[in-house]
Amino acid sequence: MAIMSLQKEKKSQKREKCDAKNIKNDNLRLLIVPGNVSFANKKTMERLKMEKCLEVFVLLMEDEKVYMDPFLTFDSICRWIGIGRKDMDRYLEEQFGCDGTDILKAYRGAVPLHFREKYGILL
Repeated sequence: MAIMSLQKEKKSQKREKCDAKNIKNDNLRLLIVPGNVSFANKKTMERLKMEKCLEVFVLLMEDEKVYMDPFLTFDSICRWIGIGRKDMDRYLEEQFGCDGTDILKAYRGAVPLHFREKYGILL
């Protein structure tokens, strides 16, 4: 009797682990037991992390306008976000076809055009 209840308990624990590994809703916290993560779930977690980093990058560029600091580099933005430059570059190239340094240059290049068009000021 004790052995059968122990086996049932182990089966229910395995079922719980499987259920937790299969959560794919972005609004739910991923309940993955370390060591039991499948390759597909690792890719999902990495994709979610990259999407979150992209959100923060866009926030810094659009709302905070960090590109206005001429001494700021893409490396330092990635350090603020907490991600490696190479990883962020790879993701940006996949999404937009250009790397982070090019995006930073594009934002900086758009500022003089904006001031010239809006205010007639040449920078």
